[in-house]
Amino acid sequence: MKKRILSIVLILCMVLMLCPVTAFADDYYTVTLNFKYGNLDAEPQAKNPYIFTVLEGNAFYLPKVENCAPYEFVGWKESVSGTVYAPDKSFQAANLTFDAVYQVQGSLAVTVDGFEVGNTPADCTYNFESTIPGIEFSADDIQFFDWKKYFEESGGNRWEPIYETEAFEAGASYRITMYLDNKGLDMAPAVTVNGKTPEYCTIATSDGVPIQLQIDSTLGTPSMPPITIDGPDVVCAQQDYEFTVTPPAGVILEDWFRYENVDASGYTEQLTIDEDGVGHGVLSASEYDDADGMVLTVFGEAAGGASVSASKHVEISPEHIFVDGVCGCGAKPEYTITYDGGEDSDPVTDVKTHGKDLTLRGKTFTMDGFVQTGWVDKEGAVYKLGATYTADQDVTLYPVFEKLITLTVPFTTTVELSDVGVPGEKTFTLALIGDSAPNLDKSDVSITGSVTTNGKGSYNGTLTFTGTERTLWVMLSEGAFVQQVDAGEDGWTVDDTVWGVLMEEIPVAYAMGDDAIASGYTAYVVPASIDGNGYYYIDWENLQAADMAFTNTYTAHDYALKHDATHHWDECACKDVQNKELHKYGDWTVTKEATEQEAGEKEHTCTVCGYTEKAEIEKLPATTEPTKPGTDTKPGTDTKPGTDTKPGTDTKPDTDTKPGTDTKPGTDTKPDTDTKPDTKPGKDNPATGDNSHMALWIALLLVSGAGVIGTTVYGKKKRAK
Repeated sequence: MKKRILSIVLILCMVLMLCPVTAFADDYYTVTLNFKYGNLDAEPQAKNPYIFTVLEGNAFYLPKVENCAPYEFVGWKESVSGTVYAPDKSFQAANLTFDAVYQVQGSLAVTVDGFEVGNTPADCTYNFESTIPGIEFSADDIQFFDWKKYFEESGGNRWEPIYETEAFEAGASYRITMYLDNKGLDMAPAVTVNGKTPEYCTIATSDGVPIQLQIDSTLGTPSMPPITIDGPDVVCAQQDYEFTVTPPAGVILEDWFRYENVDASGYTEQLTIDEDGVGHGVLSASEYDDADGMVLTVFGEAAGGASVSASKHVEISPEHIFVDGVCGCGAKPEYTITYDGGEDSDPVTDVKTHGKDLTLRGKTFTMDGFVQTGWVDKEGAVYKLGATYTADQDVTLYPVFEKLITLTVPFTTTVELSDVGVPGEKTFTLALIGDSAPNLDKSDVSITGSVTTNGKGSYNGTLTFTGTERTLWVMLSEGAFVQQVDAGEDGWTVDDTVWGVLMEEIPVAYAMGDDAIASGYTAYVVPASIDGNGYYYIDWENLQAADMAFTNTYTAHDYALKHDATHHWDECACKDVQNKELHKYGDWTVTKEATEQEAGEKEHTCTVCGYTEKAEIEKLPATTEPTKPGTDTKPGTDTKPGTDTKPGTDTKPDTDTKPGTDTKPGTDTKPDTDTKPDTKPGKDNPATGDNSHMALWIALLLVSGAGVIGTTVYGKKKRAK
């Protein structure tokens, strides 16, 4: 029976193994996401294509695509229906394929400037404004450009190319075709041309590779440029108003103009037309009629007979209007100061009022390797920068330039260590002491010199002088004195040696502009001497060059707390002492009690350094107990009333003597009535002050032990019986 059951089980197992696994599995569907740029927000590491499965009956959401600049993600296009879905759209499980849809971020605005009547394609310029991330366009990116004009004829309308030199006509319509470098884009961005959306805009490819951004846009008709009236906006009431009128190409001016005062009264005057077609008009100040303004209007005729006009409002001022120190009516209460920097710079001007001083300008012009130090006029008069100009006349001033030079002086800074301490990084700076040229303008001079050290050793630095040849020569001809700056930092002993710096060679010349003569110069170092008044000087009789060097010592104090019987203090190994003060003791502590026989001791300790001070406690005063009347005691003895004992003996408390009896001095009492103290303070046993008899307690202990032992032995014998 058991064998039959086992056979049945084996057969069932074989049948189950023959069944396919999927017979018991759930149904799954495959979703494919194709994305060319960026990454999926839900799966940043996913690669293209991203394929995943969805269990039957479950839903899934379309993810977002991020980080795809210069493109931006629009949605997902379902491959079968072609429908574009926004991200986060949910779908039930099914076998689906989606393609990411992109568009270019930002836009491109193309502006065609100069598209006006009378201009030609050659007169036009092209500007590009791109908001596409990381991509810019310019006229250099134009690979092809073509202009076309629209013709209407009985045989049909058409667009025909025009030449670069063919003028734009009023009323005619034009379009452009432009091919640009695609800048790596594989889809066309949003484009406008002169604010309009082009009819055609696409990315052209070659063998499947994007190569060009092609734009075809209708510009429409060219604008008519305005007639330009050139004249001042404000005119002095005493000044005739002069103006010119410039027509645009294709416009012919009328030979008259109209002016109207603000009170609406209007008149016409003659406009003179020159051979270039430009009009010139003059309106006499006598025509203003005390008005505070007027309007000028000119007229012209464009191609095709169209009438054009232009107007200009002019303010009439009752006050003079000075331009460059002169009013249009001829009044000139001011003077012009012109600063002329030469052909490579534009002149600037100041206006000086009659009778008032004018402060001349400071540095105004520059020249490589030189610095402006003043002004000079045509007569050779030299003025300092910022000087006061007093003359009531026009003047032209030219800059005075002086050549800049640089002198360098090497120096060495050595760091030495004292008995303790190692410094870290430290910068030492050099500076001039005193003023070697107190009356000289040194605003163009810079002096720098520093070196950074880091521990023990020698370090090289450079002292640099930069300024004009003349200034440096005046400063250094008698010697400039240099010393280290001591910042007073703890631990540092800064070398205060003073060195003198001299120029070795006098410059040949200094001059203005291109006339400057180059010369060689250097600087050298000499030891500085000091006189009895503390002033430094150069010893010219014993002049000898030397190397500038400084030695700075670093010491970091290592203090230890020390004391004597009265004070404590912090002391360094270098014997430097800090914070010395009297001890600060705590309370007294008794270390030995005083008795009648011996003095005691006490001590207290400093709370800062731990020093302990000891002191003696005086002996206790001797005491004498009163005696019973009729007894005779020897002075100095200590007895119970009615007894007479030897001095220093100790009687048993319950010993009693008969009244009136005497004991002889020097006699001893019985051991149980008169005993000497068992121990003395200062011997092997400590003095506790307890005068109880230790022998009695030991005897009691022995008796108790014997009793216990006896009881035990007796018990055993009894049991043995």
